[in-house]
Amino acid sequence: MFSPLIVSFSLRSLLVNRLQKAFHDWEKSSQAPLLTHPVSVLDTSQFKSSVPWEIPLNRVKEDSQIWYVSAIALKFIDTLPYHPPIWDTAKQLADYLKDDLMSASPATESRLDRVQREFTVQAVPPGWIHLYLSDRGLTAWLQVLTNQLSTLQLSTVGDCNQTNTCILNNSNRNSTSIANVLYTHAHCCSLLRLGLSDQLIHLSQRDAQLPTSLFVNAPQPIPWSTCDHALRCNHPTERRLIVQIVTILDCLSDPSKPISPSRIIELADILSHNFQSFYAACRIWGVVKASDRALAQARLGLVWVTQAMLRLLLQNGLGITAPIEL
Repeated sequence: MFSPLIVSFSLRSLLVNRLQKAFHDWEKSSQAPLLTHPVSVLDTSQFKSSVPWEIPLNRVKEDSQIWYVSAIALKFIDTLPYHPPIWDTAKQLADYLKDDLMSASPATESRLDRVQREFTVQAVPPGWIHLYLSDRGLTAWLQVLTNQLSTLQLSTVGDCNQTNTCILNNSNRNSTSIANVLYTHAHCCSLLRLGLSDQLIHLSQRDAQLPTSLFVNAPQPIPWSTCDHALRCNHPTERRLIVQIVTILDCLSDPSKPISPSRIIELADILSHNFQSFYAACRIWGVVKASDRALAQARLGLVWVTQAMLRLLLQNGLGITAPIEL
């Protein structure tokens, strides 16, 4: 259905892994309270074994910022026969998490390592851990995502083993949502072709049998950030669109919550509406193209990522051909 490589783009998956590692390191330290099982029995080569329960981590529904909250300290305290100070536990875990997020060496970092160092970690009473991604980290994540979009293998309609014809036929709402998603995907393809004809971007087709497998070859890197590392696409509708892309990848990569066809339709429909709001509010051509070429190119980058996400949800998730025009 969906490529396992999606996990490598998910910010939530990144943070869950880092929280597991931080908990493992803290658990072995002298700071950790007496555990219900001896640390010596843990397989230290596989740090996940030290956490017998799911790591609690959720993204706060905030349109302007990428912000996650974890109750790992609260959940851990509940597993003990006694209750050590929750606030102290949260602060200690937050410190270990900070060290772990900063541990990647710039010489050896790969994919999301450069992104993880841009998270700010904060312990918040009574025992929450908050993680905020800076705009610099968000631009780094966008570039990692666009560099690797071609690795997200697509299913053809015939290959998809989850054809949801009955769901689409039994719900007028679903049919309307799918029609909106198909239109938005075709609109994105049209805008990318226009960007190519105006020499704002260069496009290639990565799979000759899949005309929707578009890849922006130039500019590379896409100018997501300004010279002072601020997010270039800073309009509220642009941020809302980016947040929805983060949400989709987090949902698709969460093994604890299998994604249903109706949820896939919902995610795609929200992305379509967010894209339409973005396109209505943010110009690409005209004065923007003439006065700020980098901004026009970054906005076409958002068009491209939206097209790729819609294509993924339609073809891999629903077994529906993503049209290049209507």
